[in-house]
Amino acid sequence: SPDGRWIAYQSDESGQNEIYIRPFPGPGAKWQVSTTGGTRPHWRGDDKELFYYGANSSVMSVEIQLNQSTVVVGSLKRLFDLPYSVRGYAPNADVYQVTSDGQRFLYESFPDSENGSPITLVVNWLGKIKKE
Repeated sequence: SPDGRWIAYQSDESGQNEIYIRPFPGPGAKWQVSTTGGTRPHWRGDDKELFYYGANSSVMSVEIQLNQSTVVVGSLKRLFDLPYSVRGYAPNADVYQVTSDGQRFLYESFPDSENGSPITLVVNWLGKIKKE
């Protein structure tokens, strides 16, 4: 977490990847955040919201209330689906980033090869200019 007292992580201890929160560096209890799978958690800058990559390629949001030794997990919201070109991209890669205010998301997307624009690479362009 931004304050350094909590850690959000993914674990497959239940048989599928889920998101959990626990005190850092510990010891302490853990709280499950996701309910239908999740990976790649990101905190909002004020510790009050957690984002993660959920099932069906959705970016999920959940309000979090951190107390001295407990966590209150709010209701889950599906924010948006990532484009198809991002979904299968490098299974362990961090496919998105979120701004500290939680209002903007950045993700790398690759154009569909059938619909993408061609790229023209010009080599030795300086030499061609000098000849003219």
